[in-house]
Amino acid sequence: MPNNSIHKSARTKPTRRKKKKGANTLERKQQLADQDNYSTLTFGSPNSESPGNRLREAKSTRNHRRLIPEPTGEPGHGGDKGYNLQKELLPEDNSDRYNRLRLSVRKRTPQYLNMTKTLSRQPKLKLAHFVQKMVKKFPYFQDFEDGWPVRAILYGYLGNSAR
Repeated sequence: MPNNSIHKSARTKPTRRKKKKGANTLERKQQLADQDNYSTLTFGSPNSESPGNRLREAKSTRNHRRLIPEPTGEPGHGGDKGYNLQKELLPEDNSDRYNRLRLSVRKRTPQYLNMTKTLSRQPKLKLAHFVQKMVKKFPYFQDFEDGWPVRAILYGYLGNSAR
């Protein structure tokens, strides 16, 4: 029976090259820092709760302007329970423009979302993708945080009872 210890000692481990410290390390650190900056600007901080938030962060960083926050309550409910979407979107009495925006969003909804499901039961990524598309298509929505008017229109259109 052959002696295995001879064969084991004859085996050599692959050699690993040592990393050079200096220029390459500094370059790599700069690449990582640039990558972090890019991903934070493009996709938001890791703690962002939705793609809409990331979109808002990218825009506010880029444009340095204040976006209009969503009012408290539910769209379509007056008084203490909610807000009138038309008055919040267009403070001036411009019902033609409001109706065009609302109908444009409603017209495109079946292409992206399931019409048999309420807003809260839609897949989150599809919903976020749709909101981003509408914000990009209609620049008027870019003045609002997270594209909340698009979600409010969908809320009424899809017949949601709870968000």
